[in-house]
This record gives sequence, C-alpha cells and structure tokens, in this order.
Amino acid sequence: MVCAGMIMNYTEIAKIIELEPIPTSEDRNLDLRCRIEILKGNSKDGRFFPLVWRMEAFRLNLHNHSAKENVEDKWIIINNECFSWEHIHGDSIEEVFAKVIKEIWQVFSDPTGEAQNNMKYFEVIKVIDLEPIVIEEKNQYLKFRVEIVKETNTRNRYETRIYRIEYFDLHPSFPILDDGKRKYEWSSPALIVEDRTHFPINPCGKTVAEVIQKVLQASERLREQPN
Repeated sequence: MVCAGMIMNYTEIAKIIELEPIPTSEDRNLDLRCRIEILKGNSKDGRFFPLVWRMEAFRLNLHNHSAKENVEDKWIIINNECFSWEHIHGDSIEEVFAKVIKEIWQVFSDPTGEAQNNMKYFEVIKVIDLEPIVIEEKNQYLKFRVEIVKETNTRNRYETRIYRIEYFDLHPSFPILDDGKRKYEWSSPALIVEDRTHFPINPCGKTVAEVIQKVLQASERLREQPN
C-alpha cells in the first residue's frame, strides 16, 4: 500500500554501453560480451551505480513447435554474475564506467594495458520496437526490438543491434508443490533474443534517422517477402 505523501524510490537508466567482445580463450565463441547499464537513483545523493549484463548462448525449447524443430541455440541477455558490482558507485557516469572497466580487466590478463586502451565501446542511442509482422502462411508472428548504437570514438557512424521477442518453453529452477509432491512445471515466458536470421545485413548510417529508415525498409521487405 502506498500512503499519501510517500515518495517511492526508483532508478533511471542514465546510459547503456556495450563492450567490444573480450577474448577469454582461443575459441572466439566463448568471448565475453558485456553491456553496462549505468543507473541513477532518485535519492538525495543522486549517485550512479552499474548493472552489468552479458550475452550468452542457451539451448532453448521453442513454444508450440514440434519436437523435431523444438530446440534452438539462442543468444539472450542475462545478468552477469561473474563479477561483484555492489560496491561500485560514483558521482558521475564516467566515474562508474571507469570503475567497471577496471574491475573487468583485473580479472582478464592485460599486463600492458594495450587491450583495454584499444577496446571499442558502443553507446545505445535509441531503442525502437517495430510493429509486429504477421506472416500467416508460415504461422509466424515476429516482434523486433532495434537498438541503434554508436561507437564512442567515431562521429558519424551508427549501427544496429536487432533482437526478437519470442516465446520459449522453460523449466523454472524452483520446485512447485502439487499434492504434497515437488515437481517442475513448464512455463512459456517471452524472451528477448538476438536475431541473426531475418536481418542478415546490419543497417547502419551516418545519422539515427538514416538508420531508422533502413530498418523500416528492411522490415517492409520482410513483410512482403514471397512465401
């Protein structure tokens, strides 16, 4: 219950930064792909703190598909529990970001500092959700989210990250009581997964407006493609 005059605490995302993949072994499929959300609370001190995510591949069961085509490997964004971030905070976005990067490179070997100095960072400039695309003949209902990003060291180049909202059958990690017996029930949540199928060419351009136009043109071609 919220009483009159009560001010609820909340946080807002001040900046989202995607890191260039960090090699963790000779197998580049195991690269660490991080994204950092820098948050700002509404308390009096107004300090900033990070929330760090990573992209990870999981084998997932597609909802309402036959067993033969049910399992797919998908890249999804999950909470990064490889590091502890609770102690990191600061008075500015730049301060918090620098502390996170320092924490990451304390784990990965970079004795000369060369890898850290040459690392590319991409700031998320705009996020748009496209109107769902219905392809009845293929029984497809496609919902896309597009992030427009800009490498921090460039002036006039914007790229995109394409994600799709899709339903999967998952087993929850907690047991459910049923007539005194513990069992696991299936659930079918919507997940945001990286799309590597429907947008084979990464739309990019010199302005945000140009990139959005290319994304809309690509989605329209997808809507009108022959069955």
